[in-house]
Amino acid sequence: MNLLNRTVINFLDRNININGNWVNKYESQKRWEGQALSEEPMVSISFLECGNKITWVKSERNSERNHEINISIFNYDNIELDVQFNYRFNHGGAYFRSRIENINYFPKMYVGNISIGKISLICHFEGKPELKLYCLFVPLQIIKIGRNGIWHIRKANLNLIDNSFLSIFQYGRKGIINQ
Repeated sequence: MNLLNRTVINFLDRNININGNWVNKYESQKRWEGQALSEEPMVSISFLECGNKITWVKSERNSERNHEINISIFNYDNIELDVQFNYRFNHGGAYFRSRIENINYFPKMYVGNISIGKISLICHFEGKPELKLYCLFVPLQIIKIGRNGIWHIRKANLNLIDNSFLSIFQYGRKGIINQ
């Protein structure tokens, strides 16, 4: 499934601005701290592509106009080439193990304005395996929070969602898309 620039929510014509920086708080960790700023509160779904597998994770609900984004690289070994790629979008995230060729490597981050409702590439990690991190931002106004804290699309807005993504918007906190 080709995720890049795929429009999932059809009624939106607004942007969100992503910015951030690499900071080194600890010697054994590389960390990118960023945020997505919008005119209205958002939730998000992150997609991590690794080979033929795509995992997705919903963010936590946010009533603010900024959406926290953190990407970290932790070492698994002494020579700092076997690493854990860890990401979080407003407290919803996951991690994946990979291998890099150079200890000075930093993944390519994509910052600037992106369209709300469209899947956008956020980070390209050129390790073994290669990882691509995408994100889809969704306005809080079209979702509903369930009693278990998991958000889903309001029934009145189901017609706005691309059919191949309906199950993600209706059920669960995380899952897998098999290609």
